Amino acid sequence: SFLEGINAFCSRAALFLLREDKLVGWKGKGFSAVGGEIGDEEIKKIFFSLSANTVFKFVLDKRQSYFGPPSSQPDDHLIYSRFGGKVPEKVFSLPFFVKGKPQAVIYTDTFEGKPIGKKEIEIIATVGEMSLDLLPLRQKILAKVKTQEFAEDQEEPSRPQPKQESEER
Repeated sequence: SFLEGINAFCSRAALFLLREDKLVGWKGKGFSAVGGEIGDEEIKKIFFSLSANTVFKFVLDKRQSYFGPPSSQPDDHLIYSRFGGKVPEKVFSLPFFVKGKPQAVIYTDTFEGKPIGKKEIEIIATVGEMSLDLLPLRQKILAKVKTQEFAEDQEEPSRPQPKQESEER
C-alpha cells in the first residue's frame, strides 16, 4: 500500500533496499511488462551496485532527494536499460531513512506530461519512515497489552466460585 500511495502521484514507483554495497529491488508499481518494459514483480530481480555513479548513489551520498531529467549521473543509463521500455521524461528519487540511517531508495518517474507530486510523495515517505521508527515502541505496547490480557484471562478460571447451598435440607 506504501508504493500504491506513491504511485498515485507518478507514472511508476519502485523501492530499492540497501544491502551492503548494492540496492536490491523490493517492489514496483506502474511497470507494465509491455513494450520491452519489466513488470512490477520483476523489480525484485534487479540490483544496482553503489560503485556505479547513478542517481541512486547520489541521493544516498547526499542524503537528499533528486528531481529532474533522467540522466543526471553518468551511469543512469544502467537504470533505464534494466527497466526496459522508453526513458521517462522526469525522475524523482529520494532516500528512505529508518532511525536516521538510509535503508532504501524510492524511485519515481513520469511519462507523457503527467506531473510528479513531489510534496505528496515526500509526505508518504516521511510517514513511512516515522511508522518504522515507531515500530519497536508499538511492538512493546502491543506486547504489554497482550501480556495484560493473558494475565487477566488466566485469573478468571482460578477465582473461587461462590458455594451454592444444596436443596437437601
